[in-house]
Amino acid sequence: MTISSEFSLHIHKSLGNAQGPDLYTIALWQELSVLRGICYSQPIDDALAALRRALEEAGKVAEVERH
Repeated sequence: MTISSEFSLHIHKSLGNAQGPDLYTIALWQELSVLRGICYSQPIDDALAALRRALEEAGKVAEVERH
């Protein structure tokens, strides 16, 4: 059986300067009813890692809820 979830991705990019890189804030609307803050003002590698962890965790929760 295939388990699926729908997400709306929101990304805010704060431009960096000579002292630091661009920073990203990421949030997800899950199933259009739950807003999940993923990360706040993180460099791109950290922001993407946080997004990956959140999506993997959401998949595990959806699987448990449907069994």
